[in-house]
Amino acid sequence: VIYQNDQYSVSITGTDVLFTDVISGTQHDLAHADSIVLAVALLILAYVLRSIKLMILPILSVILGVVTSFALMYPISNLLIIPSFAPSIMMSLSIAFSIDYALFLLSRYQEDNSVKSAVQHAGHIIIISGTTLTCVFLGLILFPISFLSSLGIGASITILCTMIINLTLLPALLLSFNFQIKKDKDNSSSSIDALLKEEEEEQDDELNEFAQIDKSNFWWKSAKLSTTRKYALFIIIITFLLSIPMSLQDFNMNTTIDSTQIFPRNADS
Repeated sequence: VIYQNDQYSVSITGTDVLFTDVISGTQHDLAHADSIVLAVALLILAYVLRSIKLMILPILSVILGVVTSFALMYPISNLLIIPSFAPSIMMSLSIAFSIDYALFLLSRYQEDNSVKSAVQHAGHIIIISGTTLTCVFLGLILFPISFLSSLGIGASITILCTMIINLTLLPALLLSFNFQIKKDKDNSSSSIDALLKEEEEEQDDELNEFAQIDKSNFWWKSAKLSTTRKYALFIIIITFLLSIPMSLQDFNMNTTIDSTQIFPRNADS
């Protein structure tokens, strides 16, 4: 509305005005969602870790992940058209994956009180997850739509930075500062013996459960077949070959966008 009185009002409409409202509405919604998600994620992290000092590390990784990914994305923005909501999506991804990866490492660190053990057991999960998601988002470059391509680059850079930071900065901080889990020194030998006994009992329980499994079950047979080495490679190759023609069909789809479905509800335009 550019002019309004008691009798009439003058407003501007059109494609430019409509998409301005879309962009501003998207930015507002993403910022609102980030504030809620961050608070909930930190509450969950606090409940799992139960340590103020360890809580600082995921927050540092979030901040450094956002700063690093934005710094790497800046020169790319001079070459490509970056949608205005891309920074909000990059921030959301950085928050989500930083807390997720930090939770993997820190929960394992609390169990073993060893940085080396935490990286050995949780590191490969983080690497596989981060690499897979980075490749998936880089696949958006193949779409002939500029804002999707740039969004894929931004998302992949964010996930890659988050993965590297959590695999390097977090272990370095754990080693550099006093994050040792307190233990009872007087009963250290007895606690070790109790821990070993508990692990033996857990192994016995797992073996008993395994022995009681009905091996004639269809799901047991299918799982056994798919995890056998000589059949696993065959299943992977068949799945990949079947996915190729299905993926190629995506480039031949006739798509359209219903503009009324993407406009904010309360937009003046």
